Amino acid sequence: MGLKHFHIVFITAAVILCLGTAYWFLFSEKSEGGPLSLFFAVVSLIIGAGLVGYEVYFIQKSKNLPD
Repeated sequence: MGLKHFHIVFITAAVILCLGTAYWFLFSEKSEGGPLSLFFAVVSLIIGAGLVGYEVYFIQKSKNLPD
């Protein structure tokens, strides 16, 4: 696996981690942080969306790179 593919896999894993963190903050029964939990969930979703945008950008820019 080349560096380009590793980068794509790593960013995908980071997106999944951000979405899982947002889910955990929103739907965890043990988490009773109220507004703070909602804040962290929204921040996690924004970071995940940013990572998705970066991954799309990276894939488009790296099409000319060798595998």
